[in-house]
Amino acid sequence: MFFICGITNGKDDLSYDGDLFVHSCGAYGRYQVFMTYFKLSLFFITILKFNKKYFVKTTCCDKIYGLDKSLGQKIENSIDVIIHEDDLIEIEYEQNSNFKICKNCKYKTHKEFLYCPKCGQKL
Repeated sequence: MFFICGITNGKDDLSYDGDLFVHSCGAYGRYQVFMTYFKLSLFFITILKFNKKYFVKTTCCDKIYGLDKSLGQKIENSIDVIIHEDDLIEIEYEQNSNFKICKNCKYKTHKEFLYCPKCGQKL
């Protein structure tokens, strides 16, 4: 007997119904909340999700911010919360690093790659 198991990373969009706001870029937008995680699968069935991280993307300028874990868990559990700009943690990526981050799935790849090895999106 053998088992097919593996650890992969995943991304889930979370349902957040926030109001329209004026962002620091000067445009109107909304917050889109998503969660990234690693998952342990057995026979292609997810057994465990771990290392969850929560992020917010603005619809106006596509800027991505980190979100406090407790606030992210409330949104994941469908508890009504209001996200304020003070709750957002600005994420800065190094321009001169040897890596790129896929805008679609947030997977970290080498800078020479033209396409993301995880989702196939053009970098």
